[in-house]
Amino acid sequence: MSKAFLGSVMTTLSCAVAVVVLSATFVLAQARSSLSFTLTSFDYPGATYTGPSAINKAGIVVGVYDDASFVHHGFVRFANGTFKQIDYPGAVWTGLTGINDSNQVVGVYDTSAGLGHGFLFTLPNHFTPIEYPNAKETFPYEINNGGQIVGVWYPDGLPRGFSLLNGTYTDFTYPNAWTTNPQGINSAGVIVGGWEPSNCSENCQSFGFLLTSVGGVYSDVVYPGAFSTYISGINDLGRVAGSYMHTVTDTFHGFIADLSRNQYLTVDYPGSIMSGVSGITNAGHLTGSYQDTNFKWHGFIGVPK
Repeated sequence: MSKAFLGSVMTTLSCAVAVVVLSATFVLAQARSSLSFTLTSFDYPGATYTGPSAINKAGIVVGVYDDASFVHHGFVRFANGTFKQIDYPGAVWTGLTGINDSNQVVGVYDTSAGLGHGFLFTLPNHFTPIEYPNAKETFPYEINNGGQIVGVWYPDGLPRGFSLLNGTYTDFTYPNAWTTNPQGINSAGVIVGGWEPSNCSENCQSFGFLLTSVGGVYSDVVYPGAFSTYISGINDLGRVAGSYMHTVTDTFHGFIADLSRNQYLTVDYPGSIMSGVSGITNAGHLTGSYQDTNFKWHGFIGVPK
């Protein structure tokens, strides 16, 4: 699973913005603790789909939206609720996937040949291509405050992970995995994402992973009792964000987790069919997506109470 899933989401900003309070419970080994958020729903104006992928400390959210013709465009949502559309020059579609606290943004775009490519974007309108050497496709997903970028590249088949730092690309894969999908990185260079086993079948399980650094140690991240777990982001405190399914036929549920304390918290937008959390800041602010009962996707921002 990628941030493309968690980029899915909402109703028009011209409609009243819904603000709700979500009370939830940490799943602990033997103890329980409560935490609540104010969740605010938002849509790119006139969008048929709004999907946020990341949020920074200034409250700026980036993601993807679909217009009335169902064409994907990148968007920046500023803290005051205004939006800016972002399209890579000449692209068939564009999506923004990550942002750091210096407002550097990474994203992906598709060409008429149907191949995905990456880019670094800085406001107001500067693009720098990101292409893993000799890759068929390149998908950067996050950038940390040191400018290190992680994402996925395709040699000609299954996805592999990459890191880009100071102009140097480094390939990495989860040991013996069928697929490796890094999705997030914090300021310490800790990487999170997902992997699927080499014996993957039609309904194979997906597992989250945490990698201490490029070339470091992997550990699995599994929501307690879940069939599949997907990790989309990590902050500098080591708290992660993502989604999970209880069974292969279950819908997605969003969550955040403090891995050092083995604390997991489900974050489902109230009344939604399914939800996912795609980004978390050091202050614990969230962004993510939910699907309503009319099967339309919306975005949300979460602020701890």
